Amino acid sequence: MPRSLDRIIALSLSALSALSFSGLAGCTSQADGNYHGQALATLSGTLHSTRSKALEHPQVALVWAEQRMMHEMVGAEKVDAEGLFPQFKLTVYNPPPDEIYDEFDGERYTVGLVAVGTPTSDYTQPTQWYGVDFDRVVVYLPEATKVGGVVEAFLHGPQTAGFHVFTVKRLTEQERQAVLDCINALPGVPGPGGSLPYREVFEKCGGDSNDELHPVSTDLETPFDLTIVDDQDILTIVNHLPHW
Repeated sequence: MPRSLDRIIALSLSALSALSFSGLAGCTSQADGNYHGQALATLSGTLHSTRSKALEHPQVALVWAEQRMMHEMVGAEKVDAEGLFPQFKLTVYNPPPDEIYDEFDGERYTVGLVAVGTPTSDYTQPTQWYGVDFDRVVVYLPEATKVGGVVEAFLHGPQTAGFHVFTVKRLTEQERQAVLDCINALPGVPGPGGSLPYREVFEKCGGDSNDELHPVSTDLETPFDLTIVDDQDILTIVNHLPHW
């Protein structure tokens, strides 16, 4: 059942271009003065840096991670970033485009990561990220989860339509093996065309042995936490991409 993060699609970039990580006194408004429409969600968090040399013109981006095995690139949609360094705030004005959703039994959802890059970064390439929060993700649901549906079980409870913040639980090898043992003990074969519904896998075994997404009571008020790393440490980020 494991699904890979085969394609990372940057849908929204937010400029923090006037901020410097060498000192903690940068102060610039990120709004461009243009009217973008009604805000659908606001994300906030804190930036740190362990770099030996300041990253020039850093940006914070909401990057949608599509699980399907496709390679076409979807363009970037800019959003505003506001606030004082080291705090940031992202305002999202548009939902993700239809073509990037994943699906469980007819229910659609998509998951986004908050990452750091620069104006020249191609956010479809995690090797061009300088930092990312792997402990929290953004989940978008075009419709509320169905009562008794598989997405409700996958997300560990009912959820309303719109943007939500979830925490990521990384399973230890012992926990992962315990989930696999539970799945193997269930009657039937899980997956498309199998005789074992996905919902039963999540309900009875707690997950499908991948990293788990769990709701938090603070939802969109949950702060993100990003550390900007040196260039030689970017590969570590890539090697720790979550799989759900």
